[in-house]
Amino acid sequence: MRVTPRPVSGGHTALIERASFSPDGERFVAGDGNGGLIIRTHGGEITAKIRVPPAGASSNSQVRAVAWSPDGSRIAVHEYGSVGLRRPADLAAEAEEKSIGSGPLAFGGGGRWLALLSSGASLSVRGVPAFDDLGSHFLSRGSFQYFSADVLAADPHGSLIAVGDDGGCDETAMGATTARGEPQVTLIDADRRAQIRAIERGHPIFGLEFDPWRGRLLTVLHGDVGAWSRTGEAIARFAPYPNSYARTLAVSERWIATAPSTDDRARIDFFDPDTYERLATVDLPGPFAPRWIAASADGGVFVTPELPRNRDFAVRIWTVE
Repeated sequence: MRVTPRPVSGGHTALIERASFSPDGERFVAGDGNGGLIIRTHGGEITAKIRVPPAGASSNSQVRAVAWSPDGSRIAVHEYGSVGLRRPADLAAEAEEKSIGSGPLAFGGGGRWLALLSSGASLSVRGVPAFDDLGSHFLSRGSFQYFSADVLAADPHGSLIAVGDDGGCDETAMGATTARGEPQVTLIDADRRAQIRAIERGHPIFGLEFDPWRGRLLTVLHGDVGAWSRTGEAIARFAPYPNSYARTLAVSERWIATAPSTDDRARIDFFDPDTYERLATVDLPGPFAPRWIAASADGGVFVTPELPRNRDFAVRIWTVE
């Protein structure tokens, strides 16, 4: 396995959120905290670029999350105050809905619906492209003052949604925790509009990712990564960082990639998606591993964010042979 860095591609003016590839792997889209939204080819050429509008006269433009639909027909963009659907050809707006979701988003059902997570305790499933209501799910448990559900994944071609939460907590006025709930991952069937199972109870959840080629959900915990079936049965575990956790995880048809949250060096590690054996490790310049990794479906290309230079925020494109 040979991983080769290609030239850096800039053009953003603020922190870049995780990119998303088109299904054919030819292009990817990325947005930033100043509202910049850019589509590039896997060679780095910009094919479309806009700045999304602000939510109001006193608001700033922001892009908080992007997702390319599994059928390739549209891109979902979580803009500040709204969620929009845009055309991949030129990023022109196709539809918009105000005040739904405040966190991650993910396509499912082959692109028929969009899962939208609010940072509090609710998940909305909306049809595409009309944003018709296909179900809402309240995730909080007990009567805690604070509850956060901020990790989301959806089966791109199926009906399953996975949401990770912190279990909730109570705090004093000084911020000391007096009671804490049990974190878990809730599995939701979008077609049945039902919560079907809870997994990883008691384990803080740092990331979720679907592996559609093997029909598995990957859960990122402290020390290890769990692999689960679509019905919530445990399949396997592997430990990329026994004394830490994976800061990010990406899945392709050919490999799984992770990066450590803390370690003696910045790197990306690659694993076989069937056996979970380590395939390769790529050391990175600088002290920090990337916040996110976005991969093409076939695993031939992936991108990572670069540290900014003179206020120019960029992505690094990598090829894999």
